[in-house]
Amino acid sequence: MVEMLGSKAAVDSCTLPTGFLVDGKIIQDIQFREMAGPEEDIFANRKMSVSKKFTSIMQNCSLKIGDIEDRQKINSLINKMVETDRIYYLIQLRMLSIDPLLNFQTICPSCQHEDKVVFDLSGIVVKNPPSASELSREIKLPSGNELTLRVADGKAEEIIERASNEKNAISLALMSRVESFNGKPVSLSDIINLNMKDRKFLRAEIEKLEGSIDDAYDAECPACGHAYKGSVPLAGSDFLDL
Repeated sequence: MVEMLGSKAAVDSCTLPTGFLVDGKIIQDIQFREMAGPEEDIFANRKMSVSKKFTSIMQNCSLKIGDIEDRQKINSLINKMVETDRIYYLIQLRMLSIDPLLNFQTICPSCQHEDKVVFDLSGIVVKNPPSASELSREIKLPSGNELTLRVADGKAEEIIERASNEKNAISLALMSRVESFNGKPVSLSDIINLNMKDRKFLRAEIEKLEGSIDDAYDAECPACGHAYKGSVPLAGSDFLDL
């Protein structure tokens, strides 16, 4: 825990929806301190990707996972944290360090007015989180191809972020969650060549395996009165607002 002159970082804990499988035991409890100067410096580093920044911040702030206090073990576990746990944990860090209320702007789909939304992050939950003991699954696509899926973690998140500006971004995001294709290591061409029925089926199976974040909100445009739904922006550099 980082201590600053004249002040001491606040400490909190939470139960991760999935957690980690360590020596045959699932560990879901994590203790952490609030973000401080070192984390702001990490966030300001333009040479790091957003996903790496988030990983480093979570590693810095984690004090204990279950009974584990060894820094190397904690860092290794954070690297393997599944994507829904990563988002849930970052929400807890933000609530402790900044505020449970997230302010953001959105565009009314009816009149294109820029609306301001205030959302209470304490109400966000993970729906159908995966079990730490079941992070992979064998599936058969409608075409008959057999795949082994694995829940996305920090490594997959980095692959997805790097691919965001590439022409094959969607296929790369799908591939990051596939361990094997018909018994062999998956290749990008395997995923690109899947027909749309297979790709739609694959996306549905990924959601079943990984669960999802319930980040929906209801809004009413103050300019035209149009009621609409949206999703809270939980990804990207604006979320922590450091």
